[in-house]
Amino acid sequence: KLLSDYCSGTAIPVLCNAHIQPSELKIKHQIPERIRIIYPAGRDHLRIFDKLVLGAYNDICIKYPGKFEITFVGVHPDIDNFYDRSSVKYVEAMPYDEYLHFMNTHDFDVGIAPLESNEFTARKYFVKYIEYAKYAIAGIYSNTMPYTFAVNDGVNGTLVDSSCRDWFNAF
Repeated sequence: KLLSDYCSGTAIPVLCNAHIQPSELKIKHQIPERIRIIYPAGRDHLRIFDKLVLGAYNDICIKYPGKFEITFVGVHPDIDNFYDRSSVKYVEAMPYDEYLHFMNTHDFDVGIAPLESNEFTARKYFVKYIEYAKYAIAGIYSNTMPYTFAVNDGVNGTLVDSSCRDWFNAF
């Protein structure tokens, strides 16, 4: 589909596998009393986060006070109406090599990857799946391509349908 849509029959290589060296894998860490969630994204992902995850995260903090914290990398959702604003941390966007170092030197328990289902996002790569797995982070992903190429729901991640209630249940 990619070739027919974008390359007019020109044969080009397409990356289908990602190779991670054993030395790159982070050792599993102890999960503390407060579950640490990570969401690295660009500004253009803010709308889908607000639509699917923002309310679900707030509701889970209400239901389980003091049990969750979330770190945003590169994106700044509006949390003025959050139940527990102290559970939110912001980290500025950074070059990719610095981001990989940041992920390797911080322990997170859950990584989230909300994504709209459309022609553009279906052609993205499932890099968040690879990063979360590499850093021993359980992943919660939108039930759409590209994540459905890599994630077997309940086995190596959690796939979530496109509603705030589904994200709440996944948390």
